[in-house]
Amino acid sequence: MYICHIRVAEALELWPPPADAILETLDTAGGEVLSYFIPNILDLNVAEVDRSSKTIRYNAIISTYERQILLSDAVIEELEIEILSPKVGLWRFRGKQKIRTSVKG
Repeated sequence: MYICHIRVAEALELWPPPADAILETLDTAGGEVLSYFIPNILDLNVAEVDRSSKTIRYNAIISTYERQILLSDAVIEELEIEILSPKVGLWRFRGKQKIRTSVKG
């Protein structure tokens, strides 16, 4: 699952939501939030200068509240990403030694 805000959804041409989007109420720590679930809409991959991950097809959730892009554990695992330091943004491709830095948005 890939969660993004309306502004990111606009850039991905997912806003306004397509006809097959499902309006849902999600429970969060801050209370209920309206979101749009869109099944099997995104092809995701990680592209670095020297390497790319495989491409996977995934669901998207467009949040009317969340301001950051969130990836589920399942997406991270399928993209073969190992998170080393989430706060600093250090990661690597599974089984590789090269440590990479997250891109700031």
